[in-house]
Amino acid sequence: MDDNNFSTSAGRSGRYNNGELAIRTDYDIYYHQLLVKRRGSPMWIPGPDMNLPTEYRKEGINIGDVGILYRAEGFSFLFNIFHPADHPINIGRVPVGFEPFDLANLHHEVKKQVVFGPKSYIASGSKGISSKINSS
Repeated sequence: MDDNNFSTSAGRSGRYNNGELAIRTDYDIYYHQLLVKRRGSPMWIPGPDMNLPTEYRKEGINIGDVGILYRAEGFSFLFNIFHPADHPINIGRVPVGFEPFDLANLHHEVKKQVVFGPKSYIASGSKGISSKINSS
């Protein structure tokens, strides 16, 4: 670590810029560390918003969900493209003239690929082992 970077016991890291301290939030560190690996956008708060319909909260995020992804707040659900406008999770949430997406109308093959092969894993180089144990 160079002289301009530091880490705190709370797990936050920062950088001195022109003598000013710039502390990075936990969610910024988490977001950046996973995003740089180009494996998608990590979710700091993966649970559904408690203001969403009960039907949505029972299932959580699904394929076809449209929303806004925020680094700190997580995924803000708008509507699902596979459900009709009058479905309990879509009522009052879809654009005017909305028609649900029908996979039967898809005329090309869906891309299939293996991202992680056998014995693949995601690891962090920031972990270490210490043999010093405080018995108090």
